[in-house]
Amino acid sequence: MDKILSPEEKFANKFMYILCALAFVFYFNTIFNNYALDDNIVIAHNKYTQKGLAGIPDLIFRSSFDGFFGNKTDDVSVRYRPLVMVSYAIEVAVLKDNPLLPNVSHFINVLIFCISVFFVFKLSYNYIFKKDIIKSIAVTTLFVIHPIHTEAIANIKGRDELLSFLFAIASCYYFLKHYAGKKTGLPYNALLLFTCALFSKENTITFLIIIPLAVYFFSDIQILKNFYNSIPLLIISVVFLYIRFELIGYHKPSNEILNNPFLHSSVAEKIATIFITWFWYIKLLLFPHPLNYDYSYNVIPIVRFNDYRVWISIIITSSTILFSLMKLKDKSVLSFAILFYFISIIVVSNIFVNLGALLGERLIYTPSFGIFIIGGIAIAWLYKYLKQHLSIYINSFYLFSILIILLCGFKTITRNSDWKDNLTLIIHDAETSKNSVKANDAASVTLFWAAVDSTTTPSDKEKYLRKAIVFGRKAIDVMPDFADAYINEGVVYLNLGNEDSTEYFWRRAKFLNPNHPLIKNYYDKFLANIYIKKAEKEIDEKDYNRGIINLNKATSCDPANPNIYYIMGNIYYKQKQFNNAIFAYKRTLLLNSGHTDAIHKLSQIDSILTIK
Repeated sequence: MDKILSPEEKFANKFMYILCALAFVFYFNTIFNNYALDDNIVIAHNKYTQKGLAGIPDLIFRSSFDGFFGNKTDDVSVRYRPLVMVSYAIEVAVLKDNPLLPNVSHFINVLIFCISVFFVFKLSYNYIFKKDIIKSIAVTTLFVIHPIHTEAIANIKGRDELLSFLFAIASCYYFLKHYAGKKTGLPYNALLLFTCALFSKENTITFLIIIPLAVYFFSDIQILKNFYNSIPLLIISVVFLYIRFELIGYHKPSNEILNNPFLHSSVAEKIATIFITWFWYIKLLLFPHPLNYDYSYNVIPIVRFNDYRVWISIIITSSTILFSLMKLKDKSVLSFAILFYFISIIVVSNIFVNLGALLGERLIYTPSFGIFIIGGIAIAWLYKYLKQHLSIYINSFYLFSILIILLCGFKTITRNSDWKDNLTLIIHDAETSKNSVKANDAASVTLFWAAVDSTTTPSDKEKYLRKAIVFGRKAIDVMPDFADAYINEGVVYLNLGNEDSTEYFWRRAKFLNPNHPLIKNYYDKFLANIYIKKAEKEIDEKDYNRGIINLNKATSCDPANPNIYYIMGNIYYKQKQFNNAIFAYKRTLLLNSGHTDAIHKLSQIDSILTIK
């Protein structure tokens, strides 16, 4: 027989579906977005994902980013999220070459978020708050409306965060439901969901602790029995880790500061800076503005323990953890919320694994639930206090709540629009993240590609290129020894027809990184050919002096190119400057002893001089 619901339970269910609908409304406009940022890594430019169903074996047995980066082993490139990657491959298989593919992928992200809202409410109402509808509504509403979630939802690649949280929180729910029903045996559905969570994202390993903790707080299961019942979680986790490391190996620390923010930091500096990042996370949760996709070098500078903010963070962290431990025996919900937050955030804090950035908005998606539990308790307390003691202000409370929801909705929807496509997002965020080398460099590169796109008008092309220079200079200002930024600036100037500036920036890049593959194998020769072509044009116009100037520039770019000296010899030959011509032709033969034209020219000069 179906369980008969009380009026309050029926109301709770109705409100739950209202919140699910609100979640859909908040993120509806993401459905019309295109690919942006890391979507290219996992879908658009991932060769295994693009194979559709045929690529699934590679997506299961390789690092998730291999299809984009190749077989790299640095800690930024090695990730294992096969379940998420397979979901992308299935979408590609069904909608290959269909322009609606990105929209369908975005819709699926929104749908996953709505289902997560369902389980957040169910878990909160049935177990965490034990039918306290006010607290459950408050927590779930905060989860729905907070703009910090935009990156995880608006970025298709954020599905790893969405799925791992959904499966993990659903697993937690079904564990508690199993024990609340006094069922014997194992909750196989919960174990399956936990397994899916792990194969969606490695961070879910924290639920190996969180789920037994939730069982302790919100059920009557004895501690010893809880321990025994958690052994399957441990076995699944160990098997997952074995599979992961067996298939894709171990991380190798990146030797680039942009992908390893603690590369040149001491242990003390690293610890101090991690406390600062926790401070930043709380700041973003309390006031989510401005939001940005990039928090790499040098958005948050490395700090030491003499920074007062570090000590504020230490005091807040230690006092809250101490409070949660003191309330552990009482099974306080606040204690659980604090422990949930710190257990889930510690794995995304660069302590165990280098994340490539100091923090990320998507990384707070799961830990934020702990903070929302605390916020929900505070809101519910305020509501009940006002209703009982200051009822004249209750309407003001309602109005203020609506205002907050509207403000969050505005922020969320406008932020979703920033994720419209790569160009929109990267340019917007570079404007708001002036100290980010990556964001400014990415803006420069993205504007360059937009400029050279075949559909771009000549006026827009120059506008994009000029703006690309500005962002490139910002990247250089923040990190003067960043060779890639100089290379990019050179490319932009080349497309503006300013070869001298191109040479300056490429020379600077070569000084900073002599072995840079682009400089060493391509750009020098490319620039030399530009100067050669200009010289040849000037020779045709009989502007020999300008021709010599450009050929000298060509030799500085590609000194081992014999043809440059041969053309130079021809100019001197035409001007009857035979001594200079002889030197140029001999230089040609020094670089290419079989250069028959140079040999012939020297013979001609010899004949002329003999006759004289």
